[in-house]
Amino acid sequence: MGPVCDRCYDTVLRCPAECSRCRTFQPLIARDEDGTGICGPRAGVVLDYKCRYCGRTGNPYGHDGCAYCVLANKARHLLTGSDGEVSDQLLPVLDALTQTASPYKQIHWIEKSPNARLLGQIVAEGRPVSHDLLHEIPPSRNVHYIRQMLVQPACWSNGMKTSSGCRPGSTIIYSPYPLTTPT
Repeated sequence: MGPVCDRCYDTVLRCPAECSRCRTFQPLIARDEDGTGICGPRAGVVLDYKCRYCGRTGNPYGHDGCAYCVLANKARHLLTGSDGEVSDQLLPVLDALTQTASPYKQIHWIEKSPNARLLGQIVAEGRPVSHDLLHEIPPSRNVHYIRQMLVQPACWSNGMKTSSGCRPGSTIIYSPYPLTTPT
């Protein structure tokens, strides 16, 4: 393929595809005589792009493995409560964070977002997450974001409920202001 800039090289590593010669999915770092992408071993270059933890090729993230493994570790750390475990209630959130085609964006969100920081603080308290718990926190856009994230159907059906006894399948309308009925 020849010399490429860092950005192009990262793109190749983040987008493994099927090698036209060996039919394995790997970063295609070279070209065949007809211009088809081929992997390093088929081009005579001995480079191992496999994650040392899960065996996936491509998507490297420093020396800590692939971006998917790093994301899984960071998401689990974010959602681990004071007992050292991710509660059953938050497993759908863990799945939502880690089941992504763009692990780099999720890693960035966990590392940099004030919303992720707030979620981590809430989880660290060790109390079940509920609307009532979120009502105890002064209203802010971050609290609103966390509430909206947690009220997604998968999370809702796994235990996110109000003291008024709302159940899965109910339509919940949250407003920081009292709801009034027109007369």
